[in-house]
Amino acid sequence: MKIEQLASALGATEKGGNYRFFVDGIEFQITYIQMLGIKQYMVSTYLNKNIRPTDVKAIKNSLGFGYNVLVGAVHGEGRVITINYRKKGLIEKLTKVVDILKTLGFQNEDKDIFNPELEATGELSFKLPYMNTQYQILGLMIPANLEKYKLDANHKIEALKKEAELSSDKFLPSLFLALIGAILGALPSIIIYFAGFMSWFLYLIIPFMSFYMYKKGKGPKKGFVPIIIGVISILVGVGSLLFIWTMYAGAEGYTLREILAIDELSSGFLQDIMFCVVGNIVGVFVSFKYIYNQTVESQIKDIETGA
Repeated sequence: MKIEQLASALGATEKGGNYRFFVDGIEFQITYIQMLGIKQYMVSTYLNKNIRPTDVKAIKNSLGFGYNVLVGAVHGEGRVITINYRKKGLIEKLTKVVDILKTLGFQNEDKDIFNPELEATGELSFKLPYMNTQYQILGLMIPANLEKYKLDANHKIEALKKEAELSSDKFLPSLFLALIGAILGALPSIIIYFAGFMSWFLYLIIPFMSFYMYKKGKGPKKGFVPIIIGVISILVGVGSLLFIWTMYAGAEGYTLREILAIDELSSGFLQDIMFCVVGNIVGVFVSFKYIYNQTVESQIKDIETGA
């Protein structure tokens, strides 16, 4: 469903870069997560105080089966409620949610997100983590004092750039640790290969482990880091398979070239190597966004856009 169709169904109007609608005086915004290029729409509302577990339970009970309720933290407090979109009966369900919110003393926040004592002079886009995954809930706008935010943002950006410069001398040690991490991450796939199995899922471990070790070295988190981690992961993943076949050939008294000259074995090798290459590429693709989100460039972009 296109966003315009969804907005029309909910009676939402465009404002400040997204679509919004009211249910008994509480404003909801159409938000979404994007997985593999596909948008899954949700509705979110930004509230004036922290949402307690008992509040969430009451809201879930009012919604019934088929609805998820997510609480998002804004500046350290769980102030955003996000509910998955369902085509039928959503407004009726939200009416029940609003009744509960009003009974508990909730309303939409109109003060600055970072400094409640300041009046909001505009809005900023804000990203929320989605269920402890690498994905984020996008499209949410929250009130802020834009002048104060820009001033603070400039200080944060300068601090990030300075941190990147200071850590540049740790790049080579961190690169070595990234290689060690990739080798450690490849061990599970190597072990099950000896047992006669292969799994794409295990190839996901390699880039994540490589980046984990890179961070241990405190190297600069520049925009090129995800590419380096990806290259290391693919080389180690494919290299480990070549190493196994070389060991196998040596154990039989042959070289790898001689083993691959045998049609039956070369066919099996090609199938395995293609599976390994594709599996590693998938692993790098899945991990790329997670790694990039931790780079200086990504953090600066988020600060500049208010995310």
